[in-house]
Amino acid sequence: MRKYRGPEATAGYIHNTLKNSSMAVSNMIGPIEKMALSDQPVKGLYFMAVNVPQSLTVTITSYMDQLRVAVGSEKGLIDPIKFRTCTEKAFSMIFDAAVKSK
Repeated sequence: MRKYRGPEATAGYIHNTLKNSSMAVSNMIGPIEKMALSDQPVKGLYFMAVNVPQSLTVTITSYMDQLRVAVGSEKGLIDPIKFRTCTEKAFSMIFDAAVKSK
């Protein structure tokens, strides 16, 4: 679409598509090897799309074989304590299932 209609039309199309949804999930495969910026080692890498019209955004990134999950929501949408408890329980269940399968 960008090739034929230009970047502005493409950005408008994507924005219109996103504003008709309430949640977005995206993922990005990061570098496998350690990287540095201005000779300073990077310990972790996250990415988050900002100014999107969704109420909830989940982004997943891998960096040096470590999975990073970032969650963004509009203010007051989610109780942070309940969300943290549920997320920790879910990751614990996933980890236990993965360990059992080996």
